[in-house]
Amino acid sequence: MCNANSVSGSGTYDPIAKSFYLNYKYTNAAKNYSVMDTLILRQAPELDLRFETW
Repeated sequence: MCNANSVSGSGTYDPIAKSFYLNYKYTNAAKNYSVMDTLILRQAPELDLRFETW
């Protein structure tokens, strides 16, 4: 678990690429961190739904 002392940044979503682009900074235990990340939706969430019949 991260107990960040301060967090700032931004993010955007591209609906065509189905991607989130994150750019943020945070401080934890007197250390500064800078993060640039991309989260890509690999498949529709509905495809993860499963059910069983009894």
